[in-house]
Amino acid sequence: MMCLKSFILVSLAIFMDYIKADSLPVISCGGSALVKEVRLTGCSKYPCLLKKGKKFTLEYDFEGGEDSSTITNSVYGIINRVSLPFIGVNGAPACQKTTPIDLRTGARAINVPSCPIFSGQAYTYSNTFPILSIYPTTDVTVQYGAVDGRGEKIACFIIPARIA
Repeated sequence: MMCLKSFILVSLAIFMDYIKADSLPVISCGGSALVKEVRLTGCSKYPCLLKKGKKFTLEYDFEGGEDSSTITNSVYGIINRVSLPFIGVNGAPACQKTTPIDLRTGARAINVPSCPIFSGQAYTYSNTFPILSIYPTTDVTVQYGAVDGRGEKIACFIIPARIA
């Protein structure tokens, strides 16, 4: 019985380590917020491999720089210096994907949409999205972030990637 419990605990630890996303270096492209950490499932270093037909979960932690009543995704793939919107992600509301972080404990609120965004408050954004088969097989610079109701950058960061 003790061997079975040990086996289950070890298996669970290995599985949890497998599914967690590693933190990536933040390559900022501006905005009023401070992006502190970026995580993308299956990617531990740049360039990230984005496989067509697969879903990926992207998370980023940020500290609000200015108060904002709404936030919207701003997501582009830059190929040969041409910015192309990521279909289904760019322009989508981001409030439901953003949750506050308790500054004392570091714990994330669960299923608590966080609009409005407040200056100095920490948040985590999390979104799962597919890499569509219509995307070209190519190197791409993903510019991911959010804008406020006036179209001003709240957060922006770069992810060097390859779509395959």
